[in-house]
Amino acid sequence: MKYREIGAELHVTGSAAYKACARALREISARTGETAELLRRLEVERLDSLWAAAFPGALKGDPATVRACLAIMERRARLLGLDAAQEFSLLDIESISRKVIEAVQAAAPADVRERIFAALGFTDGREPIGGAESP
Repeated sequence: MKYREIGAELHVTGSAAYKACARALREISARTGETAELLRRLEVERLDSLWAAAFPGALKGDPATVRACLAIMERRARLLGLDAAQEFSLLDIESISRKVIEAVQAAAPADVRERIFAALGFTDGREPIGGAESP
């Protein structure tokens, strides 16, 4: 249904119908966001309660409660966004690649080195087969 049709049924302009719908959607979004935050807080409180109950056993070295505490910590970190993904720049990847190639060149026997570089598409460990211009 188009906004002018909604407006006609409500005896307002299409623009007024659009604005009313947009306002209603913003209100729903705000309530949904508030609900999500309330649920997040409730889950954190539950995890804190579980942690308080399990932690003394973990301190005594009980393997089951140590695992439970680790699981609680993991869930809490995910819920609160504490385990954000690490970002690597292209320079980091190139630097790491160079270090791996240098380590393989220095430590691997020649036949192993050749197989590794062939599998990676490198001719001598530095350039891809076909040179730097290859796609």
